[in-house]
Amino acid sequence: MSKSKQSGRLFPFLHYQRFMGLTDIDYSSSLESYVINGNWFSHSIQLGIQIVFIACFYGAVSGRYVNLSSESGNDFHHIYILTAPITQILVNIWLRVKQESQLIIINRLTDWSRDLGVNTLELNRPKWLYRIWVTISILYACDIVFARFYFNVNQSFGYYLAMSGYIVLLVRTNYIILCYTAMVNLVMVLLEEQANQLQSESTNTVDRLAQNLRLHDKLFLLCHEQIVEVFGGSLVFLFLYTVLDAICTCYLASLEERFSFVEVLFVLCWIVPIFMSLIIPLTANNLTKQANKTAKILAKIPRTGSGLDKMVEKFLLKNLRQQPILTAYGFFALDKSTLFKLFTAIFTYMVILVQFKEMENSTKSLQKP
Repeated sequence: MSKSKQSGRLFPFLHYQRFMGLTDIDYSSSLESYVINGNWFSHSIQLGIQIVFIACFYGAVSGRYVNLSSESGNDFHHIYILTAPITQILVNIWLRVKQESQLIIINRLTDWSRDLGVNTLELNRPKWLYRIWVTISILYACDIVFARFYFNVNQSFGYYLAMSGYIVLLVRTNYIILCYTAMVNLVMVLLEEQANQLQSESTNTVDRLAQNLRLHDKLFLLCHEQIVEVFGGSLVFLFLYTVLDAICTCYLASLEERFSFVEVLFVLCWIVPIFMSLIIPLTANNLTKQANKTAKILAKIPRTGSGLDKMVEKFLLKNLRQQPILTAYGFFALDKSTLFKLFTAIFTYMVILVQFKEMENSTKSLQKP
């Protein structure tokens, strides 16, 4: 198969990590590979963003800026505001520590895409992910501006400190999800190309089949280990915050007995980006389906009584015992099976908060003379 001419640059938006203080990963045109390139510019951005989140945490601690009709609601909203800078500081530390591992992932995917002849610059899937990231960021910015004028907010200096970190958080959170999803999509493309070559080469030599299956195993090992190591831990913090955001938004919506058209539109504009952030990284993972597709191709290969049969049987047996491939550091699987659990958790905690509010209302009614 002829190799398509391509650059070593996977996705143009990967270098945005440097501008967001996440890592020092940069693309070297002379080496045609990604490298760690820490300099005064990237370190300054990293320091500046850390200062923003520390200021955001100070602003969140120093006061409560939204007065809800429930003490439990006020407490939960305050916890939610405090969680924003804490989760981002933890994610920042995690990704900085794991940047060497992320560099290995990127360069290995680049090398394997070259070996398979996949021109990553012509892939369309990361482009729509990039557009979704921009759209979500714009929606959130509009929501924050609308909330500033709609809700009864105590607009002190601490409020603006808290909001400054909150805006940076929203952009970075969805960007990290974008990078993770784009890498999973690239793994899927490579597995699809590997399966196509396996199907066309199934009657060829044992060596070529063994080489193909080794690449398959390397791709799955990359997902099981390196991708989980780099993104699994950070996604735990990001999903925790995103779920709290969804619960808080649903709970605030439940406080109103009736909604105007503008209020309904505002709730939808706020909740849709949240659910998109939860759904996109989970629905992008079809690795198990791709593994089954490869297994079906191998099952159709005629048995010859040679070492080829043993190799195929070993691969098929391993595929039967396939565990979840991508996880949030082992806490939960990053696939479609988790969607129902997430929505159940959001609904359950929202119901608990509503019950607390009803208990408070009942207590206040009994205390009235």
